[in-house]
Amino acid sequence: MKHLFTFFIAAFFTLTAQDAFADGIKWHTSYDQAVKLSESTSKPMVLFFTGSDWCGWCKKLEKEALDTPEFAEAAGEAFIFVKLDFPMKKSLDAAETAQNNELKKKYNVRGFPTLIILDNNQEPVGLTGYQTGGGKRYAEHLLKMVNAFSAYQKKMSNLESQAA
Repeated sequence: MKHLFTFFIAAFFTLTAQDAFADGIKWHTSYDQAVKLSESTSKPMVLFFTGSDWCGWCKKLEKEALDTPEFAEAAGEAFIFVKLDFPMKKSLDAAETAQNNELKKKYNVRGFPTLIILDNNQEPVGLTGYQTGGGKRYAEHLLKMVNAFSAYQKKMSNLESQAA
């Protein structure tokens, strides 16, 4: 009986973990709120610069990767996600439009889609755009950039320690 109970508990937590991102990841639109969340959780941020209602490659990236359960499961807990939209057919409120334009200028975004990963101190980690392969592969691509950046930082820190 004890083994059966343990099995049901394990099954419950496995299914709960799999369903945690069944509805997709949480996209923030406020950069300032996302920064606070990134700082408090020590998670990097993904800034997604998109033209949601006109950019074909943006729509393709969302459909094939970002909006998939595989992406949410693989990357949903690893990042704070921020969608910075530049629509043509709909309008955003003035504050969001100003914020998005300021960030586009700050990060020198020249095309869409552009994804910029920032560490929890808002330092750039990596930049990417559309990639084939689906949600899981795209999540692995983003995580690989973060891991490479972390390894680089560690090497630089070790070099500085040795020089001192």
